[in-house]
Amino acid sequence: MVQDRARRVPRRVFLGALGAAGAYVAADFLLKGPASTLLKEATVRRQPVTHTTTSVRPTTRATRKTCQSLTFVLSEVEGEVPQANLESVDFLDGNTNVISSHTPSASSWVGREYRVGDVPQNARFIKLKASAIPSQSFWYDVPFKEIRKRRIDAYVAERKVDSAEMFARSELSYLRVAPDADSDQDGILDKNDPNPRIPEPKGIRPMNGRVVMAVYLPSWGCEIAPWLVGTSMTFPKSRTLTIGTELHPILGQRYPIDNAGTYNCKDPEIVDWHIKWALEHGINAFMIDWMPFEVNSTGEWSHTVEDGFLRASYRDMMQFAIMHITDPTWDYPEFFKGYEYVNAAARRGLDYVRENYLNCPSYLRVGKKYFYMLFRIRKYAITHGLEKFLDLVQRIHDQDIYLVGDIGTDPYPRDRKVDEDIVSAFDAITAYNWNWAGASDKWEKAKREGSDVWLLVAPYSSLVSGYREEWAYWSELARDRGVGFITPLCAGFSNRAPYESKEAYKEDWLVERTGRKPDLFRKMCEQSIPIIGKSGTNMCLIDGWNEIHECSTLEPMVEHGFDYLNAARNVFCEEPSEGWPADVVPTQEGIRRYPFL
Repeated sequence: MVQDRARRVPRRVFLGALGAAGAYVAADFLLKGPASTLLKEATVRRQPVTHTTTSVRPTTRATRKTCQSLTFVLSEVEGEVPQANLESVDFLDGNTNVISSHTPSASSWVGREYRVGDVPQNARFIKLKASAIPSQSFWYDVPFKEIRKRRIDAYVAERKVDSAEMFARSELSYLRVAPDADSDQDGILDKNDPNPRIPEPKGIRPMNGRVVMAVYLPSWGCEIAPWLVGTSMTFPKSRTLTIGTELHPILGQRYPIDNAGTYNCKDPEIVDWHIKWALEHGINAFMIDWMPFEVNSTGEWSHTVEDGFLRASYRDMMQFAIMHITDPTWDYPEFFKGYEYVNAAARRGLDYVRENYLNCPSYLRVGKKYFYMLFRIRKYAITHGLEKFLDLVQRIHDQDIYLVGDIGTDPYPRDRKVDEDIVSAFDAITAYNWNWAGASDKWEKAKREGSDVWLLVAPYSSLVSGYREEWAYWSELARDRGVGFITPLCAGFSNRAPYESKEAYKEDWLVERTGRKPDLFRKMCEQSIPIIGKSGTNMCLIDGWNEIHECSTLEPMVEHGFDYLNAARNVFCEEPSEGWPADVVPTQEGIRRYPFL
């Protein structure tokens, strides 16, 4: 096993450097098929641009030709001062490549009109970054429902071509320029297409009415407030891949915001691709990691949900629920402010979700109750006592809330009597993950730079068998207590990249489940079917959709494509008579079938 680790480290270091152009060239000799194509694209796209006008490719005669002029018109204006702040205006072709960019200027406002100028002849879309005035910073604690909104209309040659809802917080919006085109070639004209850049999802329903959920991280690409940089208030391992990564998301190759291939979850376009891929592989709900702004002043676990997921065109096609991360209030001594604060913060979190998210038509319900999950809550009961635990749970267990407790994540020994009391407090239980399952005897204590660290390195195959043991114990206990069981699944786990990060951020623990393969994950899914059938919920929860930093990913990656999604789909869904929907990805040349032929 030591030799295996030694062999893996150089490969991880190499993969972590793929953002550099030289490594991408080398990758062409090492990676074949779709991976090679995607990495070549990224190399070309990331060449520095020295033109005064931003352009992906050298300007051609075709792109220099212009058609009629573009004007933005605000739906209303107060006084003579423009009521919008335009930050950037990019013209995109039908494949969402940037043709050229307009640099906004205050002098271009005339009353409530902003005159952009001529539109490139082959432009299909405008990518607009803007905010309504008075603007509210991403790092201000302003509830989503209270953010001021204003409509902005786009006119080409005095013809209205599209509109967008502009928020007082800086947001990305996409507007049509040629509404009579069919840019994504899905048979729907752009003017009638919810998202004319991404073909509409062809959803595949899981068999027997199952709800197949995946843990969803909304934090990728989040910017940190300048006054928080370098403090413990940031979570870089789930925000940027620049600290190191073993996996590279396909969307990060097409729409990178840094040289490591991180994408931006605040961009609704990224979320729409996630929704499409999930629905077409039988994943019909996202469990979104979330915490209130008061304990997350970076906004990466709250505002990113609102800027990206809640503004996605396909949002209402995907069920979602909130997994409330409460542990910042009680698991870190430097932030602990007493139990009354722990309870009050948890209550305010639920109240915020109720007031801002529960009215979404796709919010997940069980009967007439809203699904709401508490992260790592078993640890709270064990470390702070059952009395404090019950006090917190009772504060938020409203009659219309289907409260789910996470009884996994931390490797505490089982105690039947204590576990019965914990389980009985909920409507259902599940586990975010059991990354140590099947190998709890493999923990080793070591020293790193004078500090204690805990290490566990074991095969993923033993995780698969370990999950079966955990299912047996917890599902039986849940049935005895009249509580539902949401069967947990895990697509893999390794936090070696953040553990070995050369940045100031480092983790003091390592869990690496080696030999992760789609066939083994499929085996885990197959073994879960009888457990789901007797669970009382008909639900399962997969860790995770985009836990890239911990190598637990259903989302298509350069390294494994759609393999893990296909493994889950082939177990939980029945193939339609017309066959499975084609796996497609965005490229500079357009939407292409994957793997590339």
